[in-house]
Amino acid sequence: MKIAAHVLAYNVNRFLEAVLKNIEPHVDKIYITHAERPFGYVESSRETKINPTRLADILAASTSSKIEKSNR
Repeated sequence: MKIAAHVLAYNVNRFLEAVLKNIEPHVDKIYITHAERPFGYVESSRETKINPTRLADILAASTSSKIEKSNR
């Protein structure tokens, strides 16, 4: 059986590295989704807020070959 994890990388700089280290030994693949704007829970936020987690922060958090990154 194959198992994957999905991480929504929005405002996660403080704990992203620890989360990825914790997940990595238990799954076959980790999918990380990064968006420049909030995902839409508060629609007005999409017009005014920008994700403080940059793609460079995600790349620096782990070098595991299990990670797949996508931009939304």
